Amino acid sequence: MKNFKKIIIPILILIIIIIILLFFNNQNKKTNNTISDNTNNNVLSSSNIIDDEDRANFSGENAVIYLGTHSQYEPFTIILDKTLSDEELSKNIILKISELIGYKIELSSLTIEDNKIYVDFSKDYAPFNIEGSIIESEEKLYSIYGNDNLVYTVFDSIYKSLTSYFGNEYTIFFSVNSENINITFDNFNFSIDSSVPYELYE
Repeated sequence: MKNFKKIIIPILILIIIIIILLFFNNQNKKTNNTISDNTNNNVLSSSNIIDDEDRANFSGENAVIYLGTHSQYEPFTIILDKTLSDEELSKNIILKISELIGYKIELSSLTIEDNKIYVDFSKDYAPFNIEGSIIESEEKLYSIYGNDNLVYTVFDSIYKSLTSYFGNEYTIFFSVNSENINITFDNFNFSIDSSVPYELYE
């Protein structure tokens, strides 16, 4: 019996020590996993912040442009470089409209005086030369059906987007090669007096 006790007691002590060691080992693993998770989360958050800043080019500004006509407008958020002049920002807005509708819009000039924005188009591109201005753009997100709808969409979208960005106190004047605008095809006629501020007919 004494021999049995001599054998069993050390075995029990050894089992207790092993159980205690296993318990502490599991606790350390949990602590390490928690620290690791927190570290990974911190790294992820930092990289997200950097990605957001990269997307904005560190000088970018969210702007909303509106595509459509006759009170039917669809908003699109774009990034503009706010370090540019107002004229260049306006040109970039029109360029983005061009890309999104899939028709090249070319300007002869764009000037801003006080609260007046003068947009002078080139006659070689949309909305004047429609077939010759179609562009294959991965940016195209807005579909237009019918040439008459395209004409209204170009002028209304530019007007709506520029006045939305700069403010409704701005007036927009449209011309083509410094002249009045007259577009005619089939039974469609569209005219703009370059000396009169453009108005949306909702």
